[in-house]
Amino acid sequence: MKMTMVFVSAVLVFGLTGMAQAGTLIAGPLSPGGVAGDGCVCEIANVSTSDKTIVIQTVNKGGLIVDIKNATIPGGATDALVSTVASLQYCKFLNTSATYFRATMTCTSNGAPVMTLPAR
Repeated sequence: MKMTMVFVSAVLVFGLTGMAQAGTLIAGPLSPGGVAGDGCVCEIANVSTSDKTIVIQTVNKGGLIVDIKNATIPGGATDALVSTVASLQYCKFLNTSATYFRATMTCTSNGAPVMTLPAR
């Protein structure tokens, strides 16, 4: 009976640890300016040494996924998704963790970056 409890406990601990490594990072919300050419970009860096497969999404103020990109990012490399949303939005980075990734959202106004927010 004791051996079974130890085994079950070990499985739960190791199982939960594995699940915690793949999560979601969110950056925003932000809005681009109102001038033609203004927009937002969701950027991510893989700070690990191995390839990682992730999903980047932009979500509009109504909660709808507007843009989506599946990407395999080599260790040490970056990737980005340029948003097509012209109003309040946020970036969602799936299959990620703060251990292996750094991500941001940047929006422009009058063609110049106005704010960058880190993903958490």
